[in-house]
Amino acid sequence: MAILRVSQAFIGRAACIGILVAGGCTFLVGDDGNSKRCDPDRACPAGSSCLGNYCFADHSVGMDETCTKDQQCPLDAVCSSTPHYACRIPCTSFFERTSSECAGGEYCVPYPILPENADSACTSADCTPAAGKALPLRGACARSECNVDADCAGWASDLRVCVGMRDGVSACLPGCGVTWQAGLYSDDCGSTASAAYYCQPVGKAPQRLACLFTSATAQAEGAPCSPVLQPCLIGLACIDSVCRRHCDPSAPSCTGPGQQCVAHAGSTGADTFNVCQ
Repeated sequence: MAILRVSQAFIGRAACIGILVAGGCTFLVGDDGNSKRCDPDRACPAGSSCLGNYCFADHSVGMDETCTKDQQCPLDAVCSSTPHYACRIPCTSFFERTSSECAGGEYCVPYPILPENADSACTSADCTPAAGKALPLRGACARSECNVDADCAGWASDLRVCVGMRDGVSACLPGCGVTWQAGLYSDDCGSTASAAYYCQPVGKAPQRLACLFTSATAQAEGAPCSPVLQPCLIGLACIDSVCRRHCDPSAPSCTGPGQQCVAHAGSTGADTFNVCQ
């Protein structure tokens, strides 16, 4: 068994068929001189793993190149599945506008930890938490994705909006809005029994509303929170690290001592919303 480094020009007829890579790639060569294909169960020899249909040496895929497993990436990188599979620098300050973990032009995006044998982009079944239980999360530094909402039009079927994360850095996230009918709260995050989402302000001022994952055991009103790791229940928003209730300014229903229904200072325009505080 040998290891061969190939250039972009050679990729078309060898190991990287069907794999989008920015530069070269390192794949194994079998005894017959041909590139080593993965076994039917996608297994490869020790020190390598399956990418597409071929075996690639560990740590041979470059930064920002397509991957399916951490071991394919450089030693200080992870294989992030969001916004698309690629080797990236790890981080923990999800969506934080003041984070210094990521380089300029990047932000920290959370992504689900999928089974180690996930060799392709996760399907809706893979990505949907079972029974409202969140998949474990990690973070990776991703490049800015948009300047205006129209730049997000090519994403999934949900309506994506361009959310400013840091100066010069924005992300395409599923947008949402809060509406009231006969005093009852509703949003357009499309929550189901197995996948619940709450309408949460995200990013730098002026913040925008986006659907983030939550669960039936999330933080209640008045409890400490963080938008991703400690989300609030549906109908609440994590404001200044405290879960606060969305409210209708035309018929406020705030029940806490001295609470009033006020517009959130960090929101504006179509993303203006009110909370009890």
